[in-house]
Amino acid sequence: MWNLDSQPAILEIRSHNSVVTGVAWNPDCSRLATVGNDPFVRIWDTYTGIEVIALPAGVRAIERVA
Repeated sequence: MWNLDSQPAILEIRSHNSVVTGVAWNPDCSRLATVGNDPFVRIWDTYTGIEVIALPAGVRAIERVA
């Protein structure tokens, strides 16, 4: 993630095996859900950048999250 006003990266997420194909924010933007070319939905704390949980989805890849 980056600050659109000042441009520097403010959070870099590296956990999926390949590309991230979908993201979704919770209403207060404190959590971010990501999906990609692995069988997990990953939930992140956007203030610390720490992965809160990786939820197994039981499929090979996930394309979208809402």
